[in-house]
Amino acid sequence: MVRSRRAGRFLNRERGFTLVELLIASVIMVLVLEGLVLVFVSHLRLTERATIHLQAKRELARLAYLMDTETSEGCSVQTGANPAACRQTCATSAASDLRILIPVIEAGGTSATRVIRYYLSGTQLLRQGPRILVNGNLDLINSQSVVTLLVDDVSLFSATAAANCHAAMISVGLSIPSAQQVHTTAFSVHTDVTDYIN
Repeated sequence: MVRSRRAGRFLNRERGFTLVELLIASVIMVLVLEGLVLVFVSHLRLTERATIHLQAKRELARLAYLMDTETSEGCSVQTGANPAACRQTCATSAASDLRILIPVIEAGGTSATRVIRYYLSGTQLLRQGPRILVNGNLDLINSQSVVTLLVDDVSLFSATAAANCHAAMISVGLSIPSAQQVHTTAFSVHTDVTDYIN
């Protein structure tokens, strides 16, 4: 009879967990879940930061492509003031704007020029000049100049023209407020129109 009582107590003991065991298991589960949440949040932050940096790189690459394409259609570049002619010399001081002289042959065979200006206004990089048509060409028929916002959160825009006014070195810094960093890039642009006489 003594054996059966002990066996009964032992069987009753195995049927469930005690309150202390349940509390310990709950605390362990909470700690594990908290650790998983911290890892997940850290991963989200790293992914967001990488996405923002990639977006900044793409934005600056698009800007460099646009500026290079438009400059290649020009015959002269200058900083600080509109180029007076295709063949001139330039001051090589850095400025927060770049102006490109675009030669145009108008109806009737007369020659004219248009100016495209890239400049920094506060933290906005703006483009002033002929409208860009849907096909990517400049609207050179219309002489009206339009101002377009290209990039926001710009902390640096510096252009230095070459002495012959046919090339320029550009530096652009794009602020990334959420990462508290500045992504910078430098590139050169050059004119391809050399046989235009004005």
